[in-house]
Amino acid sequence: ELIGFMEGQGNICAAASLVEFYPECLAKRLYPRNLSPLSQCRYFDNGELFDEPPGETKPLPRFSGVRARLHRLLKQHHEEEYNRVFKAEWTGLARSWKIPLLRCGSDAVLLNQHDGTMAPPDNVRLALAHFKFTPDLDSKISYALSSKANNSDSVEYLFLKSALQHFEDLSLLGPESVEFEDVSSLESAGHVFLN
Repeated sequence: ELIGFMEGQGNICAAASLVEFYPECLAKRLYPRNLSPLSQCRYFDNGELFDEPPGETKPLPRFSGVRARLHRLLKQHHEEEYNRVFKAEWTGLARSWKIPLLRCGSDAVLLNQHDGTMAPPDNVRLALAHFKFTPDLDSKISYALSSKANNSDSVEYLFLKSALQHFEDLSLLGPESVEFEDVSSLESAGHVFLN
């Protein structure tokens, strides 16, 4: 039905909010691996994750979400470490959007997982559930820091390592936190819509 609607509108792609799901605190990332991430990471943040200027192919990120809260906490309570992690230069949080649908045979091209050469329509928004805070996070951090295979010398993972060291038992919940019930939770939060 979605594809039929998009084709009827002449849309060639759709953008998706990359919605970060998280547990009540970082320590709860260490749940048994046989459990679904959604059973343990039940929270996400309400509100827009990025802005899409009309006709632009690349969204503008908003400084929001659980990682933004952790970033602020690190800067406020451990400024020296914050400056060491970011080398006094803020590189931005990970992108909070993707282009999961693209019509085959169109002239549009995906430049990477997040951006393309086309402007997504503003009347369709999908959502992808993103689970960073899982039992695998510690090994991912270790690999990213030893291999430096990620962007900007894996600064995102250096930041997450610092967050784990300082805020493991701190509540991740904030005023924007919403507990996931079903897809209507994502619709109410503005992450999914079809106009």
